[in-house]
Formats: sequence, C-alpha cells, structure tokens
Amino acid sequence: QLACCSLQKVVIEAKKLCDTAKINFTVESLDYLQKGGRIGKAGALAGTILNIKPIIEMTQGELHPAGKVRGFKKAVKTIIDMTEKEIGAEAEKYRLCIISAQKMENAIELKKALQQNTKYDILEIPFQVGVTIGAHAGPTALGICYIKKYTQL
Repeated sequence: QLACCSLQKVVIEAKKLCDTAKINFTVESLDYLQKGGRIGKAGALAGTILNIKPIIEMTQGELHPAGKVRGFKKAVKTIIDMTEKEIGAEAEKYRLCIISAQKMENAIELKKALQQNTKYDILEIPFQVGVTIGAHAGPTALGICYIKKYTQL
C-alpha cells in the first residue's frame, strides 16, 4: 500500500503503528533474569522455591513488570487474559504473533489456546525472540505480541 510513498511518509506511518504494538510475556525459569541483573539472587531463589513466574510487558522498547503468579500455566493464562483485555472488542483490528525463545512446543500450545477465540488474526509461525530479550529472559521466554493492522489514513 505504501509503494508510492516517500521514505519519510513510510517512517511516519510506521511510528504510528509502533505506538499500537505490545508484547506480554513470561518466563518459565528465573535464572536469566537473575544473571542479567533484572532480579537479585535472593529474589530468584525465593521465586524458584515458590514457583513464581513474572508477567512482563514490553511497550515502546521498554520492559515493565506487570505482575507475578504462581506456576507457568497460570502465567500463560495471565498473558492471554491481559491480551484479551487490552485489545478486547477491537480484536479484528489487530494482528497477533506468538513469540518464544527456544521452547517452540510452548509456543504451539499458546497458539492453540489463543485460536479458541476466532476473532484473532494470528500469524502462522511462532517468532523467535531477538537476542536482547533472549539474553535477559533466557530460553523459556514465551509471549504474545500484537500490533494494530495498518490502514492508510
């Protein structure tokens, strides 16, 4: 749609879309968050003993804690619920993709859970997280990324 537009126009339109993008994710293991300095050793130990999983959101390129729950399955349900709440009635205006570090079987299960809501436009292939998130979150990072579909103004 933008083939006839200038580079400047493409950049302006892309920046508008960036404001609609978000990633809700969790990790199965706290090891890499601790090694990367995101949480302390005591917090990682306590979290591991109590089976606490962080809920993290990424907006505007920044990571923010969004909560914590006990158990990985509950964490996955929480990121699904967050996504449903955030895009809610406008689900058809968004495109979703599943992101995973290395455990693609978790990504496939997450996608199946999301597909129960037929309003979602989910990209077919799960995406592997980038090296920055992967280095801090580790190989067990799993999340949902969404962005508003482009409509030319």
